[in-house]
Amino acid sequence: MNANDKIVITGGAGLVGQNLIVRLKQRGFNRLVAIHKHPANTATLRRLHPDITVIEADLAEPGEWEGAFAGASAVVLSQAQIGSLSREHFDRNNVVASQRILDVVRSQRKTLLVVHISSSVVNSRAVDFYTETKRPRRSWCWRAACRARCCARH
Repeated sequence: MNANDKIVITGGAGLVGQNLIVRLKQRGFNRLVAIHKHPANTATLRRLHPDITVIEADLAEPGEWEGAFAGASAVVLSQAQIGSLSREHFDRNNVVASQRILDVVRSQRKTLLVVHISSSVVNSRAVDFYTETKRPRRSWCWRAACRARCCARH
């Protein structure tokens, strides 16, 4: 990849996404697109990084955010529901949104690098909403890489 390649980062205004953006910019990448659903986080990201594209959107819903993937060379899946008392929140962000993102990736007419960022939860013995909704995403990323024009890195 070179500095002019477009990189889309889901969950871009979250803890992992914000730190990744800083590091990518330090390495000269200048076509960054961050997608995040929380207004306060996207406002902070826009203030800290006015030179990147920030899109506020719920990735579990179809929308204009899907167009942000056009021309991308890489997609970093870093969005995650990490806390809630409702299983529905985990399903929407970790399952439904991930499936929708991978559908958009598969629809692209070029090979994309797909980077799936996750905690050690994939090897965890814990049984909770987070682990139950994050493990399947890892498998989907690998299957998407095998079926589509993309390669996956974990």
